[in-house]
Amino acid sequence: MIDDKKLICAFIYSAYESGYCGLVLDPEIKEKHKQLYKDYIKKGDYFPKKEIDETQKKMMDSVSNLGIRDYIYRGHFNIVRERIEQETTSSFTEAVKSPLIRNPAINCSINYYRVKEINGNEIMGENILYKSMKKLKRLGGLEIPKIDNIISGHWDFMLEIVGNWRGLKKGLVIANDYYNFLKK
Repeated sequence: MIDDKKLICAFIYSAYESGYCGLVLDPEIKEKHKQLYKDYIKKGDYFPKKEIDETQKKMMDSVSNLGIRDYIYRGHFNIVRERIEQETTSSFTEAVKSPLIRNPAINCSINYYRVKEINGNEIMGENILYKSMKKLKRLGGLEIPKIDNIISGHWDFMLEIVGNWRGLKKGLVIANDYYNFLKK
């Protein structure tokens, strides 16, 4: 597992890179912030706390209360639901019937993968909850997984190796409940 600061940077970077998150930011500022996140992950020099606090206040308030892993692996599922309800002005149940809404409901929430193949910074992972395959990117400076490691993913990016994490079992239960709801 990686340190909390790298995890925050990887999480926000993957959200911004998705094209779905950070839409209210000026595109130039968004790109500068993404570079700061990548640089911190890779080199560990400047942690962009000021930039994160300015653009991610709601998230950081939750992180302060829950801790980063509790926020990402548990609380973020509720944030996704709330955001979809706000943006669609309908219930989450109704909104996710649309394939356009269903995609962010699946990809914005954390997924867990068993590593099947590694090719440089690309990882082919099998979702351990619903057995689909997905190619994930690994940002430079993050852990290098091995075949059969369990990793977490957000959008199209690996976050960290979670196979030995004490909270994995509880995280899987929460994720399974969420994804079973989406299957219905």
